[in-house]
Amino acid sequence: MSYEHVPEASLVTLTRQKENVFVEESRKALKRQIEDKENFENVQHNKVQLTGDCKSIKIQATKYNEKVKENIDNLERNEDKPTFQNLSKIHNLLVVDVKDTHKSKKVTLINENNLEEFLLNLCDSWMDTKIFKNDTVSIFGEFKHRTCTANDTNNVIIIVNPDILVSSTCVSEAYGCMRRAILKERISSGNFNTASAILGTLSHEYFQDCLKHNDFSSSYMDLTLKQIMKKNIPKLYFANLKESKVIKELSERKTIYHNFAECYIGQVPKFGLGKIESIRGDEHSLVCISKTLDVEERIWSPAFGLKGVLDASIEVKVLENKTLKKYIMPLEIKTAWKEDHAHNLQTILYCVMMNDHYKVDVGSGLLYYVKSSNDQKAGKLKRIHVSVQELREILKTRNEIVWYISNRQRHILPPMIKDSYVCGKCNIRSTCFLYNKAFEKGTSEESGVVELFDNATAHLEENHVEFFRKWEELIKLEEENMNQIRPQIWNTSRSNSDPTQSLYNMHLDLNSIIEFPGSTGLCQLNCKFFQIDSKGRSLLDTQFCINDFVVVSSEQGHYALSTGFVTEITPDYICLTLDKKPRGGPKHATDFDIESCHSFLGLQDRSKKEEIIKNPLGFDLATTSYRIDRDELTSSIKLVRQNLVSLLMDDSTRRLRQLIIDLDAPRYSRTFSTLTNYNDLKKDLNEDQINAFELALKAEDYALILGMPGTGKTFTIAQIIKALLRRGESVLLASYTHSAVDNVLSKLNGHSKEILRIGDKSKVHKDNWPYIIDNNKFESLDEFTEFIESRRVVATTCLGMNNPIFTKRRFDYCIIDEATQITLPTCIGPLRFADRFLLVGDHNQLQPLVLRTEAIKKGMEKSLFKTFTEIHPNAVANLRYQYRMNEDIMNLSNSIIYDSKMLNGSMITAQTLLYIPKWNEDFLSQFHDPDYYCCHESCWLKDVIDPKRSLIMINTDNLLTKEYALNGKYQNEMEVLIVEHSVKALLAGGVAAKEIGIITPFRSQLKHIAHKFKGYNELEVSTIDRFQGREKQVIVLSFVRSNSDLKVGNLLEDYRRINVAITRAKFKLIIVGSRSTLWASSTLRNIIYYLEKNDMIYQLSNNGSPYWHDVPLSVVSSDIKKLEGCAEATNENNEKENVKTKRYKPIKSTIFVETILKRNTVIGDIVN
Repeated sequence: MSYEHVPEASLVTLTRQKENVFVEESRKALKRQIEDKENFENVQHNKVQLTGDCKSIKIQATKYNEKVKENIDNLERNEDKPTFQNLSKIHNLLVVDVKDTHKSKKVTLINENNLEEFLLNLCDSWMDTKIFKNDTVSIFGEFKHRTCTANDTNNVIIIVNPDILVSSTCVSEAYGCMRRAILKERISSGNFNTASAILGTLSHEYFQDCLKHNDFSSSYMDLTLKQIMKKNIPKLYFANLKESKVIKELSERKTIYHNFAECYIGQVPKFGLGKIESIRGDEHSLVCISKTLDVEERIWSPAFGLKGVLDASIEVKVLENKTLKKYIMPLEIKTAWKEDHAHNLQTILYCVMMNDHYKVDVGSGLLYYVKSSNDQKAGKLKRIHVSVQELREILKTRNEIVWYISNRQRHILPPMIKDSYVCGKCNIRSTCFLYNKAFEKGTSEESGVVELFDNATAHLEENHVEFFRKWEELIKLEEENMNQIRPQIWNTSRSNSDPTQSLYNMHLDLNSIIEFPGSTGLCQLNCKFFQIDSKGRSLLDTQFCINDFVVVSSEQGHYALSTGFVTEITPDYICLTLDKKPRGGPKHATDFDIESCHSFLGLQDRSKKEEIIKNPLGFDLATTSYRIDRDELTSSIKLVRQNLVSLLMDDSTRRLRQLIIDLDAPRYSRTFSTLTNYNDLKKDLNEDQINAFELALKAEDYALILGMPGTGKTFTIAQIIKALLRRGESVLLASYTHSAVDNVLSKLNGHSKEILRIGDKSKVHKDNWPYIIDNNKFESLDEFTEFIESRRVVATTCLGMNNPIFTKRRFDYCIIDEATQITLPTCIGPLRFADRFLLVGDHNQLQPLVLRTEAIKKGMEKSLFKTFTEIHPNAVANLRYQYRMNEDIMNLSNSIIYDSKMLNGSMITAQTLLYIPKWNEDFLSQFHDPDYYCCHESCWLKDVIDPKRSLIMINTDNLLTKEYALNGKYQNEMEVLIVEHSVKALLAGGVAAKEIGIITPFRSQLKHIAHKFKGYNELEVSTIDRFQGREKQVIVLSFVRSNSDLKVGNLLEDYRRINVAITRAKFKLIIVGSRSTLWASSTLRNIIYYLEKNDMIYQLSNNGSPYWHDVPLSVVSSDIKKLEGCAEATNENNEKENVKTKRYKPIKSTIFVETILKRNTVIGDIVN
């Protein structure tokens, strides 16, 4: 088999090759430039004239022949200097064998596409490369007879496992301490809200804004300073900074930045001003920054296995050898005065990444120290060249980092450096010592820093270390599959990708962009993408679902232009909330030349009409062809690890360690003399709720509330919070989901001025948006301080604990709802910021979501709530009286799950039926086609929505259509139609949209259902998991699974999930599903048995299928909105006055089969 090189203009060159052809072509090019009389003119002494974009200039020229000779001589003298040039690349070859010999390491590789085999010889220092069977490698270099040798004298580069993207910061920091760099990749440690860190951030932002707008005038800089101060007021508060200090600091930077612009920004270098230092040791360069391409540019470079965010990407004109040349470079900004070699390395890495991103050779970058040790008025600007030797060593370091962070090496870390000075200054030394003690069995004597080690770890008992070891292993197990999706972004193209996994040929609707000023993170703007030439494919038939984390890239290979979440999906378009506008990647300017002129359109060019005309692609977002890929959001794993480390190592968590690890019994106050102060709060509570209320207020450590569905857990939590506020205490409210947090807040009437809601608007209920911090709202630090410190209730999810407010606040009490749905390490997050806590949940509802079978077997799905209730049952208050469901619906769950222990709390609720305002009218006639009417005797729609049938299952076995699976994601179009007809019939009858919920186990089914109800903003369509804690008057449940193999999958085997599904409805529950298929599930079999026994299954045949009905357009009209108010008022009367009660005998609770209380593993079909 023959081997073919794969040339890429974007690939890095490590040295200039001495080839006669190249030299001869360069001579000819120079001669042509100088002989072209139209491209130059003589200039006076000390003046420089640019003679055309990216062409030679003449300085003090006298004769053409002398100029030709001079430039050719210069070219020959510089042939041997390192630069970037094209090499061949083989990427992602699979390692099939590794053999060590005395002089080399021989690696056998195979191309998985064509099974072609290659041999790689690693010699000299490359022999130390950690490379193993089943690794992948990218090779930059020449192959001869399918063999390549890497040694210290040639320019071959090896990238091991390039699909693992390592941050450039991690690589550069590894030179100081690799162990520290690895730990920072694993754990969300370090406080980025220190005064020095915030000042550095604001200084960066100040400079970048002026650079972005190419305006360093005094007036613009003053305006920018005011805007930055206003926007960053919260940061000043969290960093304990005074406005006056920051203004003084930034004002000093203003002068420096202005001087910088005077020296280095312009279209030609400035004699006497534009000289900069070069680390290569040659004479100082004369430079100017002529264009800004981007600021805060995120680059993923899968060619080199690197990622990073560049402070600025710039176009630079450099006067070298009396020739003006144009380059693109990274500009790295350092606000600290101390110079560090790691900064040089980071700049080199950015050059490599720009090379891959911009597809041109980037041989050097600029490093700018704002504060110079020499007290230079404009700071210090250095040019950092990419040298062969340094780049080789940097990428070797990158390979070593990958070995440590790869899944294979679960707990192996680089050795400790054992330096008292360095370790004493390290802000993660306690984390380092904990891992050393837990996994390396380290001691203080062996650490080399005895005093530091003992001070950090002396309090740790053996059971503490074992606890950490166990949970770190479980987290690592769960983490293993998280990095498998991202590589598909760059390893697939439109021709070989799965169209359901990646969306190609997507175009941005500019009119759809809505920006959120002052927002941060992943939710800074909303926008819509539509697909051109979809070839009849619907976006609903993809694996994209609402709330998926996505990456937006260009189809030209520019990855991660923006990231965010899916907010809506229809057959024709997809709506996203993103962290930034997805600019279409680098675009060539009109004078671009791959050999002589690396000219790209800059930020200013996008507003120049003439540039857009010259180059229609420009930065015009509307003409860029995008691809959208699903990705995994892995930042939560770092936070969970940090929770464990904080539990073990922080002084403030000493008592929490005793409770969680040592399992000490919780303490309670023996007296409660002030109990009478809460009579007004207790008057609406039942006996069980009062016990829970009092137990929570007596707790000195913690209390537990175990409540069945509808027993008023949320209401009880709200009353407890009101009591705590009355006592002058602060409360941290958390839960697994945003919806559960919002539910509790909705019941805190009269306390709106004491609530702070943490979370992105796109995930928070709109009623709670006023409680979210609006950075644009505050005019001064004092105003913000008053606002934030008046908020005694702070509410967020358990994964929202990385908010900077938690560096400033500690709470008297923490309350976690849905605690049974949260893994132990995640639950620790909010608990470590409070003195006492309350956990609320139900073992028979959703458990923690754990994907790995091995992790489940080792106990990761056991919540802290479950552990506490088993060890200390006296700490539990049980809620048994439910107020949500009428008797028919309650009896189903009570019989199957709760062994008849659930009790009715209200006879009015127990006897209430759904009220349909138009029930006595012929409102269903609009669903019947007069030309094809088959409902003369009985209409299945009327039977199904009949208020007297509070609980009914529609059996679809007699219908022709079955489920279909798309890459393991299940959908059922027939059930979608049945749901659509049933719900729209209820709406036509006058039931308010906000009183109807549609739920399903599968997100793929959810998409199709949601599309049918586009425009019904108050009608909720959700997965079962996301609907836990919610309730509606009507719930329509689609089970989806329907097949001849009678398989339901593990998802529907989990009795907890089924229990949640059947306990959300208040007055009517419509179940849609295949009786024969669902019977295969032990849990669902008992439900079907119950429904059959009580004559609650409706057999739907083809003769009465949904196809015999038309969905009238009037259902979507304003007539329904008029009826919603009527329905709402009537339903309130039903609940309060029992106006409408049942007209038939209620079904009594029936105990049969065995009550299901055994755990069911949920892994295979989990799509939530």
